[in-house]
Amino acid sequence: REEFEALGVPFEGRAARTAEYVAAMRTLWREDVASFDGQFVAFDPIRVNPKPVARQGLPVVVGGNSNAALGRVAAWGDGWYGFN
Repeated sequence: REEFEALGVPFEGRAARTAEYVAAMRTLWREDVASFDGQFVAFDPIRVNPKPVARQGLPVVVGGNSNAALGRVAAWGDGWYGFN
């Protein structure tokens, strides 16, 4: 919570914010000219290079042991980092 407060970003909604950030990054990695319009991030058509060598982009590894965290792994993660 303290890290979010230090940045002036609401702690609530962090999972939805993270999912959208990942979707935006994947859009940039996938498309030559990309645009995105979400609740937390939006950008008009832009070109971003260099792109990851792997066509699918960089793997996104999700951490956490809660049911919600495991749901995020299944929904949009490429891997899971478990602890405890």
